[in-house]
Amino acid sequence: MEFSLNEIMMNEMKKYTTYMLEKAVKVLSKEYGFSEEEALDKMRIKEIKVEVDKKVEKKEKKAAPKIPFPFTGEIQEEWCGALKHNYGLYSQCTNSKWGENELCKTCKNQEDKKGQPTFGYISDRLKCELMEYKDGKGKKVMTYGMVLKKLDISRAFAEEEAKKFGLTIPDEQFKISEKTLGRPKSVKAEETADKKRGRPKIEKKMTSANAADDLIATLVAQAQQLKIASSSLSLTETETASSLTETETASSLTETETASSELEEEEEEEDEEAKALAEQEKEKAKALVEQEKAAKKALAEEEKAAKK
Repeated sequence: MEFSLNEIMMNEMKKYTTYMLEKAVKVLSKEYGFSEEEALDKMRIKEIKVEVDKKVEKKEKKAAPKIPFPFTGEIQEEWCGALKHNYGLYSQCTNSKWGENELCKTCKNQEDKKGQPTFGYISDRLKCELMEYKDGKGKKVMTYGMVLKKLDISRAFAEEEAKKFGLTIPDEQFKISEKTLGRPKSVKAEETADKKRGRPKIEKKMTSANAADDLIATLVAQAQQLKIASSSLSLTETETASSLTETETASSLTETETASSELEEEEEEEDEEAKALAEQEKEKAKALVEQEKAAKKALAEEEKAAKK
């Protein structure tokens, strides 16, 4: 007597079958008056074998791809019939089908809730050219070369993995567009990087020492031009003009001196203000230190009181 069952149930069914046969022989021996032991020996119940039927053995699941693959125009029958985003490749879901369904369990749940999987079915890719597909929001399919660059995967490794699943990836899929991946740098970030942190330094008004000399040289040149122009005039007129020029030069010099003195006074006032501000800061720092000391002292006294 032999049974052909699944390996998972083999041991339990053997025990149950032996038990039921022994019980049936025992009941029949009482009813018809034959020996129970002789009947069990003839039936050879202890020699029952349960073998696994190779046709019923559970099929081993194929390993899922380690990397994403693009859609090459061929639908893989053993994979789920839904469409996945796959980094913008919009290729077939590589999960195994769930039971008698054409979809995996995850995509089937999406179909039950939304009426179809989130990104549709793989058959939708066959309705247009390979690289002309657009999703529901109008986004175009990305080339496989761009995805490999983003994931830092070599073309040789990708093609080797594709061979394991019987896939041949066309050369056009490995194209890389000139557009750079990721967001472009903002102009504001570059501008702020060049600027130094902290408050800008106050630039003091600097008066060059050569300013007065330059002014004198200019005035002298003007005086010489006046002398050449007035060569036809009388001697008295020339003396009068030169005296006027000298007075103008003297007045210009006095104005320059007064301007430089005013600038020096302003610088002195700024230095005094800076000193006053520094003293105020020191006073504030001292006050803060005193407050911290008082607070620490109060806390120490409270801790002592609490311990008592």
